[in-house]
Amino acid sequence: MAKKRGVIAQSLQNSIKEAGAVSVMEGAGTNFVSPYAIAMNANPFQVSLLTSLANLLPPWFQIYTNKLMKTRSRKFIIINAVLLQALLWLPLALIPFIFNSEFLRTWSVVVAFTLIAIIGGFAGPVWNSWMGDLVKEEKRGEYFSRRNKIAGSVVLISSLFAAWFLKLFNGGGKEFDGEFVLIGFSVLFLLALIFRLISMYYLQRQYEPRFKYDPESYFSIGAFVKRLKNSNLGNYVLYGSLLRFGTAIAGPFFAIYMLRELNWSYPQFISINIAGALGSILMLSVWGKISDKFGNAKLLIISGIMNSAIPLFWLVSDNWYYLLLVNVFAGAGWGGFNLSEANFIYDVVPRKKRSFAFTYNNIFSGTGVFLGATIGGLIATHIDIKLFGSVYLFLFLLSGILRFLSTFLFAFKLKEERKVEERPLWEIVGIEFPRGFIEEAFVFVDNALPRKEAIEEALKVNKMKLENGSQKLKKKILKFNRKFSNSKQKDFFTKI
Repeated sequence: MAKKRGVIAQSLQNSIKEAGAVSVMEGAGTNFVSPYAIAMNANPFQVSLLTSLANLLPPWFQIYTNKLMKTRSRKFIIINAVLLQALLWLPLALIPFIFNSEFLRTWSVVVAFTLIAIIGGFAGPVWNSWMGDLVKEEKRGEYFSRRNKIAGSVVLISSLFAAWFLKLFNGGGKEFDGEFVLIGFSVLFLLALIFRLISMYYLQRQYEPRFKYDPESYFSIGAFVKRLKNSNLGNYVLYGSLLRFGTAIAGPFFAIYMLRELNWSYPQFISINIAGALGSILMLSVWGKISDKFGNAKLLIISGIMNSAIPLFWLVSDNWYYLLLVNVFAGAGWGGFNLSEANFIYDVVPRKKRSFAFTYNNIFSGTGVFLGATIGGLIATHIDIKLFGSVYLFLFLLSGILRFLSTFLFAFKLKEERKVEERPLWEIVGIEFPRGFIEEAFVFVDNALPRKEAIEEALKVNKMKLENGSQKLKKKILKFNRKFSNSKQKDFFTKI
């Protein structure tokens, strides 16, 4: 039993290392696909398709993944999906060298990235099922907040590197014009390929608990839909799908707004994304403790309200420093939501049915993103509705309204399935949240400053090194002494 616990502990460490590797793919690869398309003069509708298709199609392929679990292990499915996804970064990187036509280039980016998303999402529910068996119920908030914090830190660092790297190919200019910068994108996508393969290595080193497919655990999407109105999971699925629909109305167009309308430099643009990652990292430990102590239902409400306000803040000012702070807030909100939604499904769905629950939830969420991004793309391209002179600001307003509607209609219906400490929502927000944040700040400062014990240990080690060095020096002097026949010279060097 102790040996098995050790194997599981090592597997969880390998999972964190895997998260670090795949985060380089996200930070230096996925985050730069939209700018890659913009550099090829993709229109707003094509940019919206990068988001909409990448969210709509993968969940439908996940239905086949669940059936594959009848004959194949979860580990086998995931390893092969990861390998194929890694290799698909190669054609995306080679597009500028294969096609000269702007039409073929832009649509090839849409197709190539959609395939990457399909294969990446193919094994998603299987991975969730696998990790649900490895992480204890009472430790999920703590573990996944730690894992996500490390992943977010790596995304931040790799995004910074990628932005600096692209600047070398862009000559520090404001726009991504010219063929030369496309070479920089291609190199980044090859880097994404390499690190996805590294993540596969760590997945191979993870232990997979025995899983026997139970035919009785299967339930169709039709049965899932029938239970939507009368179940806790159904309320969450409707909430999450509508929130993502509202988010996708504006989501794909923040990049175009910053790069084309505000005419920001690329370092300015990427710093906004990095601010979001920083906000997520800063708050994940706090969210993890709130999740474990007070439940995921309350965390979904708090983070949902935060996320609903984000696009409305963009209407206030286009000042870069102000929007940096807005995106720190956005990263904190989405970090809490992403952590709590997976943990909520773990809580409300029995172990053997989890892969199906994650799949059907992803289908609804993906459909919401597809519809939202498509409608947003059509408005941006074909309908001349503007707010303060910009169609994108109108989309931000519409997005905020829809997000708030979904949150107030469905989030407050969610119920906590496991036993947690009962506290009013206002008390968590007004007391526990600030207390957790202050505690984390003190922990950060405490870890950053050298401890008394560490200083004493360092002095002790240095003293030992000095003593050893003194002994070695004395031996060398005595050896040197023997070369002299004059006793006075010997005495002189011996005294030294």
